[in-house]
Amino acid sequence: MPKISKDFLLRDARLTRVIVCEEMNFFWEQSDLNKLAFLWNQGKSPKHMAAYFDRDDPDEIIFAIVQLAKDGKIDQRRGGLFGLME
Repeated sequence: MPKISKDFLLRDARLTRVIVCEEMNFFWEQSDLNKLAFLWNQGKSPKHMAAYFDRDDPDEIIFAIVQLAKDGKIDQRRGGLFGLME
């Protein structure tokens, strides 16, 4: 299947575009990301971390965890994504 360029997708008015996860808050302070990495290493669950950061949606935590992993700031852990502790 041929690759479709990003430029084509952005200029073609016939396409129906959808913004995904628009209701999520992806803004983080660096100090909070550092604390998130600490909580990750402590085995806390995304649900626990969402409550700690007063965020309604644990999925916001999961996206931040993905970014921390991509940046090499966290590693795999026992218990995986859901951790060892609630």
